[in-house]
Amino acid sequence: MNRDEREDEVRLLLRDWLEAPRPAADAQLDVPALDVPPGDAATLIGAVRDLLGPTARHAAPRELSTLADRRFTELRLLAESLVLDEHPSVGSWSLPDRYQAGCWLAVLIERRGDAGVEHLLDVLRRSAARR
Repeated sequence: MNRDEREDEVRLLLRDWLEAPRPAADAQLDVPALDVPPGDAATLIGAVRDLLGPTARHAAPRELSTLADRRFTELRLLAESLVLDEHPSVGSWSLPDRYQAGCWLAVLIERRGDAGVEHLLDVLRRSAARR
């Protein structure tokens, strides 16, 4: 799947999942980007696995999810679009690394929601500050 097809799929998913009324044409949408420190996919994946606990050390992300395949794929795409795409280093990651990071983020979001993402960002920031 090329980038344009992926973006179209994400747009359709967002429309499906977020059936909220559109803001007025003159509404100001001030949505700040996530403050994510640079790093590699292995660092992000390792941090997510640590947050998920001991069961995540010896399992694949899909094994940890209770979602049906289609819903897991949708959540992975949302995680990639709303969280992973904000990572300043993601452009240099391989496609398999990006995919795996998206899968791990999907499990984190499934289990801990937005609080899990915020906790992950805190862990990554603290780790980057120690370097």
